[in-house]
Amino acid sequence: MPGLTKFLGGRKLDYFPINFGSGDYEVIDIRQLFEDMFQYKELPDDFDLKRLIIVGSQNSGKSVLIRNIVLYIQKLYHSEDVNAFMTNDIRILELEQYKELWNYPIQVIIIDDAVRLGIDSRRSMSSANVDFTQRYFQIRHTLAEMGRTNGIIILILATQSFSGIDKRIRDNVQCTIFKTYYRQKFFQEQLNYDEDIINFMKEATYQSLICSNPKAREVGVGVVQTGDIFQFRNRMVSENEVSIPLLLYESGKEVLIRELIAKLMNKFSTIFEIPDKIVKGYLYYEIDNLRDVYPQITLTNSDLSYIIRWGVYLQYENIFENGIDHNNIKEFLSLKERVFFYLGNEKNVSLEMLYDNFPEANPAQLRNFKSEYLRVLEGEDEY
Repeated sequence: MPGLTKFLGGRKLDYFPINFGSGDYEVIDIRQLFEDMFQYKELPDDFDLKRLIIVGSQNSGKSVLIRNIVLYIQKLYHSEDVNAFMTNDIRILELEQYKELWNYPIQVIIIDDAVRLGIDSRRSMSSANVDFTQRYFQIRHTLAEMGRTNGIIILILATQSFSGIDKRIRDNVQCTIFKTYYRQKFFQEQLNYDEDIINFMKEATYQSLICSNPKAREVGVGVVQTGDIFQFRNRMVSENEVSIPLLLYESGKEVLIRELIAKLMNKFSTIFEIPDKIVKGYLYYEIDNLRDVYPQITLTNSDLSYIIRWGVYLQYENIFENGIDHNNIKEFLSLKERVFFYLGNEKNVSLEMLYDNFPEANPAQLRNFKSEYLRVLEGEDEY
């Protein structure tokens, strides 16, 4: 198999040794990639668009890597020309209240999966996912409509779930960076089944997530659009060095719901195994604690059900991806939702595969669900 890339774009990569666990590894300084991606010394005449995906579990070092990128951009260009922010929805570009931000010629837009998925349905089971993808690819036109005619746009999608990202986005990024090892086939495919690179990520993940080794959170693996693979290290950058504001596209009620979903998932590792009255009791307790922060907001029983449903759904995704038995989930998600989820996470699903994975459904149901899913994906229908 190909193994580590020694040359990138005709330029030799400079590897150096690092030890963060049980062995010695060779890595490059991530800035070698940045030098190629962000090489404009002056603004281009049109828009130059760079797209990156950063994949990793919580505490794997995604935020530190993002701060590395922003700091590099600020040093390469005049910092007063750079606007960097994190958001939960790309539609924030269209809000009048932020219009003055688009005067900056260099935009670093970080779409945080942890924020975005906590409140919005952005999966391929929803037509909202199609809308997100369309806006993602039309961002240059959006900024042109806001009055800009040229500049540099750097779009960073930070996520815990690579397979949950629309395939059209995954296939059209300049670089995908992994900060965590995953057991799924997609991860092995991305790394060309190279055992040395896979073992490097296993060790980095064990050291960063199990041993809380901060040095291991500085490393990762990058896969560029050409298929070249490299192991890297990025230096630690604190929040004091780089400030990245969070701009939310949501109401106060949505902020509260997002916060409650996060609290619920942190409290219960498997929400679907906990009696409903205990889960709701915990939510009432947290709502009471947050009453001073959100004094004007009242949540209904349907809001609580929504919070529980989303917490279960997001946990279901992790359970699904790690191959754990998930039969208990059936009482929370409908057959249609589970079929849509399966179609969104597998490639080239045939009807026979659906029959095998959903024996409780009749074939006519599954055929109808697959047809409806394809209509949603094409934006012809809503789910």
